[in-house]
Amino acid sequence: MLKKIKMELDKIIFEIKYFLIFKNKIKKINIVDIKQPLILISQIQRSGGSLITQLFDNHPETYNYPHELFIFKPVWKWKSKANFFVYKMPEMRIYAKKKRYYKNAKAKWSENYEFNFDLNMQKYLFERKYTNKGRESFDNYFTSFFNSYEFKLNKFKKYIIAFTPRVNMEMESVDEFFKIYPDGYMINCIRNPLNWLASATKTMKKYSEPNFALRMWLESTKNSLKIKKKYKRSILVNFEELIINTENVMSKITQIINIQYSEDLLNPSFNGKDILSNSSFEAKFKIDKNVISRNKYIDTSIIEKDLLNECLKFYEISKKNSI
Repeated sequence: MLKKIKMELDKIIFEIKYFLIFKNKIKKINIVDIKQPLILISQIQRSGGSLITQLFDNHPETYNYPHELFIFKPVWKWKSKANFFVYKMPEMRIYAKKKRYYKNAKAKWSENYEFNFDLNMQKYLFERKYTNKGRESFDNYFTSFFNSYEFKLNKFKKYIIAFTPRVNMEMESVDEFFKIYPDGYMINCIRNPLNWLASATKTMKKYSEPNFALRMWLESTKNSLKIKKKYKRSILVNFEELIINTENVMSKITQIINIQYSEDLLNPSFNGKDILSNSSFEAKFKIDKNVISRNKYIDTSIIEKDLLNECLKFYEISKKNSI
């Protein structure tokens, strides 16, 4: 009882505090409800998830979440009850404060982009309609986020696009996603294991040991194939094909999810502005076809032979099951 009373008091204090700040601001804007289904892109890191979101960035029928969608902790553990406090996420707080967004801040070729996001407005809009009721809570979260973010809001958009790494590696999380979003889609992008390894070992310390890294790649790939078999609204994308034949792959995706094809889907962007690749190697604004030949940097003699053969086997299987 005391806990419930305290929660109610905290809510009243919050309402008074933020009402004074935002009452005039909210009068000037028309809050648009964001209830569209989510298209979640998920696979092991360094496989092309960021690129796909950036290709959708300027499409008129999608809301694009501008950063990895970190809702749960760890991020790939989807649950019916979520922690949506994005304003407690350090990266988003920094972006909001600086009004600049940067995907790969450590790279010497990194660019940053204008980022107009009102963190306090998002907090206010979210908590005034706080709920933990499955889909309703997700709708409330995305409504609060996109209405606090400089974005083209309209009721004609069909989907929300977001990327969260490694959800595909937990089948319970995958099941939970489709339970919340039976009208959504999951896109899993699979990259050649040696090209992937060259990027992963260069970027992420936890993948510095090649045999451990490839076991993780293999787990991700096998799970993506299981998801494809279990769920009709699962889309498997081959990364190398996406790079070589971007138009063909993106056209197929638009047919599946029933949105209009647009040439905007051929160039990665952030709020309509060309964005540099999130590559571990020197980046370019346009799609860099060099990413499909990173395997030349890998010394295969240090990789367990049976493991490498199994990875290459499942890569070929994934290619046959990709769009």
